[in-house]
Amino acid sequence: MYGVEGGIFTYLQQLNGTHSVPILAIVIVGVFSKRVSGKAANIAILISVVTYLVTLYGIEPDISFLHLMGILFVLTVVVMFVISYFIPRETDFVQEYTKQVDITNWRYLKPVGAIVVALVIALYVAMS
Repeated sequence: MYGVEGGIFTYLQQLNGTHSVPILAIVIVGVFSKRVSGKAANIAILISVVTYLVTLYGIEPDISFLHLMGILFVLTVVVMFVISYFIPRETDFVQEYTKQVDITNWRYLKPVGAIVVALVIALYVAMS
């Protein structure tokens, strides 16, 4: 731990980058794409973790680990789309409403929402 610039917090943030960046990339691609396959996500997360650890602790580039995370995010998204091009899903994912859960709005939603917004504004005004 003596060689880590910024102390234990920076070291823990570097370690969090091994899993947080690929998971964020997978979630975002999963929300916006119906054709990306599960195999592509699995391969992308493995490539992402290995690339991050090798680059950060093996090669030790002269850039911040935060910039490395940004580059890795883009790389992970590209890897998922490339793999999905060669190994596509058989069918598009379609979310079906099964009516197992009642999704009607709470009847006090608007009044309680207005009260919460008013309280936040009042707290902001009182604290500034």
